[in-house]
Amino acid sequence: MKNPKIGFIGGGNMGGAMIENLAQRLGGERVFVYARSKTAALRGKCGVNVCESEAAVASAADITVLATKPASYEGILNLIKEAAQGKVIVTLAPNFSLEQSMLYMGLNPNIRKNGGVASAYGVNTPESFIIENIAGAKNAFRGDGSNVILSTEQLYAIDPDVIVLPTSNGYHPASELLNSADFEKLEELKAIKNKRVYAMPWSPMNCARRVEYPIDILIIAKAAYPQLFSDIKVHKFVLDFYKDVYSVSEEQAKALRSEQILDWTVEYDF
Repeated sequence: MKNPKIGFIGGGNMGGAMIENLAQRLGGERVFVYARSKTAALRGKCGVNVCESEAAVASAADITVLATKPASYEGILNLIKEAAQGKVIVTLAPNFSLEQSMLYMGLNPNIRKNGGVASAYGVNTPESFIIENIAGAKNAFRGDGSNVILSTEQLYAIDPDVIVLPTSNGYHPASELLNSADFEKLEELKAIKNKRVYAMPWSPMNCARRVEYPIDILIIAKAAYPQLFSDIKVHKFVLDFYKDVYSVSEEQAKALRSEQILDWTVEYDF
């Protein structure tokens, strides 16, 4: 992220010192502040941008720092959740996590025949390793095992920030989960309401041992933290990947991208 704009909610002793330091280093025009009674003083002292609300800070900034007491975090996060969608949020309190929760969610039709709605991959799977240890997100399903059948009630209890759809048992586009009558009972899930649903590349059944793993990793990471990866386009990365790995032409790389059912990344400039 080049030349990010930094926002501060709160301007106490620590927050105020950070605001002053960043304003000196970056210039006040790149710093946005909402600190109630201290906002005007900080503007006069540091030349920062004054915002009228917490949400206005999150809307203007690429990175928002919560420089308040931890007890107020939950309320602030509720106020800025729409404005800060996909952006970076930093807290000054240790042991407070803002990591995105992600569900690796299978939609095999056989699941519904067996009384479930979808399936999940537990914390002991390669898929979970990528989500947590590489992408830095949290696997929303905390059980063990692969293709664990979940009910509607269990899915709402999990309520992930992001959903990714594997293709090992058939391709399932995001539109299937967002628009199909089969899943209309899930429309209030956070990831579906915010349209943060992404399809993985076409995979053979032995999907845990594929050359295309870097593509999977990038899709998962960008889906979890789109603002951090805003300068990386998956559809371009895929072409370069195929050309480098398989020594193919641009047109052949585009054909491979289509075969992997990744044309949606072009359509949505993902």
